[in-house]
Amino acid sequence: MADLGILALGLGLLPFASLGLYGVASRIGRHRDAVWGFLVGVLAFLGLSHAMAAVLFDESALSLSIGSGGALALIGFGIAIGFVLGWVLIERGVGRDVPILSRVAWAALAFLAVHSVSDGLVLGQSYAGPIVVGVEVDAVLFSGTVVHRLLEGAVVLVPALAAMWRPDKTATALTAGLLVVPAAFLPAAIFESVSLGAGSALTHALMVFFGAAEAGLVLSLLLLGFLPQVVQTDRMRWAAWAGVGFLTIALVHSLVE
Repeated sequence: MADLGILALGLGLLPFASLGLYGVASRIGRHRDAVWGFLVGVLAFLGLSHAMAAVLFDESALSLSIGSGGALALIGFGIAIGFVLGWVLIERGVGRDVPILSRVAWAALAFLAVHSVSDGLVLGQSYAGPIVVGVEVDAVLFSGTVVHRLLEGAVVLVPALAAMWRPDKTATALTAGLLVVPAAFLPAAIFESVSLGAGSALTHALMVFFGAAEAGLVLSLLLLGFLPQVVQTDRMRWAAWAGVGFLTIALVHSLVE
């Protein structure tokens, strides 16, 4: 069984490897519709398909503790919070004088932060509770996890490159990915502090809320940030690349889950 601290720290550090995209910044600029389209597909899977599937799965367990009405209310609240957060960051949160691409980069950074918390909670749940399952790491799981986190870092890097952020500014921003570390230890801390039933309910409530918030945030990030960067062109090649991105991240997740 792999050590939780090592796994969490590794997940937190992997997005930094996406800084290598600075070395191919000119190529990214020349293939804007393909790169942004690919990331549209990645975001659509991570923030809508996968996040909401996880939310609905955890909602069934949470309903046993707080009822279906309470669970659904928490989902709605999380989606609303996430969507408003994305709208505020892109439309007005960092100032009207800030270029739109920089605002998109800030919203993408918020996605990385929220997604990292969700990843940490899922990881930590395997090391908490009355039965510790843990995680066994093999070559397939390791490879899939590396690609998964690199793509999450790319979601921040591509708009940061377009906004002409300096590498040091982008590297500082990517520290948001380290939120996976405290989030991974939170489930165990919860189970040690409260009863088994309350610990299970609270853990599932956190997973439902952050998953729903991620879905709402990605919805606004796609509609206000990423899609406007590609739909303005007459060519529809970006849509094909979106399909490739969706399929790629879906296959990667099939390896790590």
